[in-house]
Amino acid sequence: MRRIFIALIIALVFTSILLGISALFFPSTWKFQKKITINAPIEKVFEKINDLKTWPEWSAWSADRLSKFTYECPGNTVGVGGCMKWSSKKLGNGIITITESIHNARIGYKIDMVSYRASKGQIIIFPTEDGKTEVIWENAGKVGKYNPIGKYIALFAGKTIGRDIEYSLERLQDKLEK
Repeated sequence: MRRIFIALIIALVFTSILLGISALFFPSTWKFQKKITINAPIEKVFEKINDLKTWPEWSAWSADRLSKFTYECPGNTVGVGGCMKWSSKKLGNGIITITESIHNARIGYKIDMVSYRASKGQIIIFPTEDGKTEVIWENAGKVGKYNPIGKYIALFAGKTIGRDIEYSLERLQDKLEK
């Protein structure tokens, strides 16, 4: 019995060391891009993405998708400086702030979460020749060069956030094409 216990301890220590060393070779950042074409004028699309108060209507981060999700908009929600705070059992607490707003062209934002590092992104829009609007959503984040746990999280963060962004773009499309 004692030999089995010692073997398990040695295996656990060896596995931990192996996981820690292998994490050094993982990327310390994530970045992704999703795009969609929406059959709506660029002005309507910009109106929705530039006002954080409208985000719960179409984004993946809303009370109808996440249990115990609450949000508040303390003050300005439109354009540069606009912000929205949230609290969620699944996502934790955080705040999104618009850092750049170029009329009918793009917004830039920063997300600060209590339990994760900050991420930055932008939503770029431009009209197509047939009167539709192309929407490109980019997001990127860092977990730290010497953070093995964060690097494992980064492996999956881009995929998870990417799915949420894709879902959000589809909901935005549904809202605007009604």
